[in-house]
Amino acid sequence: MHSVGRCLRLAVTAASEGLPVPRALFLVAPCEGAPSCQIVPTDPVLPPGLRAIVFAFGEDFRIGVDMPRRVFGALASLPEADRDFVVMASDGHGVPPLVAHHGAPWDGVDAADRDGIWKLADALFACAFGGSWCEYALGNTAAQRFMGVWSDGTPVAELQVTDDIGPSAP
Repeated sequence: MHSVGRCLRLAVTAASEGLPVPRALFLVAPCEGAPSCQIVPTDPVLPPGLRAIVFAFGEDFRIGVDMPRRVFGALASLPEADRDFVVMASDGHGVPPLVAHHGAPWDGVDAADRDGIWKLADALFACAFGGSWCEYALGNTAAQRFMGVWSDGTPVAELQVTDDIGPSAP
């Protein structure tokens, strides 16, 4: 889900509401506490076995990186191996440039979609539901961070992946 952050609340309450319990949670630029955003549950207990990624954009001038970082903090009940905080950086080396901003998911199909959002989402779901592609989804691996190469062979700026959301995190 992009931006509003309601998926986290659903993951916490699904079982008690008689809904299927999620096995994967992919939150793109989730916000928390702003007027149009969902308030993140305090110390939520997430379903065992849930795998999750919180994905943020380095140049998100609408919600920034701090709101997704706070949402990621709410995933603390999950083992570190089952959750990652990912930040996409902009890279202007090639044409068209990769611009990591809040509107990236709907600004047309480009490397931000294919090698960032879609790759991680597809890999996370394959990992959670079938045990495959986990190295592309979680764990701060080279496969997870890889964003492709520009036409001259220069690597595109890698995704920044962490489980540590302290002040030195991306």
